[in-house]
Amino acid sequence: MSGAGVADDGEFRVRTAGPHSPTGSHDHDTQQHPLPFDEARTNIRQGYKDAARDVATSTVGSPVTPQQISGMNDKEYEAWLDSRFGPSAEERAEAAAQQGGGAH
Repeated sequence: MSGAGVADDGEFRVRTAGPHSPTGSHDHDTQQHPLPFDEARTNIRQGYKDAARDVATSTVGSPVTPQQISGMNDKEYEAWLDSRFGPSAEERAEAAAQQGGGAH
């Protein structure tokens, strides 16, 4: 297989070759080694989610918080935040530390 495409086993792979390839030529399995753009896209999405979560948990120039406006209690609001934006950056860092991986 040359370039990018679906391998015989049905997995998408990218073949790299040339002076910038660490081994000169090898296949990248996108399941194990995400492509740089895929990783960047994931990081951008998470950045937007983190920023939106920050706004949803601050007063943003108002004397009341979005939680107060919603009328939800702390547990309900935290559950809503998690369902909408995923775990907070702090929760992700804590989970990574518990798994021995460290935070990104």
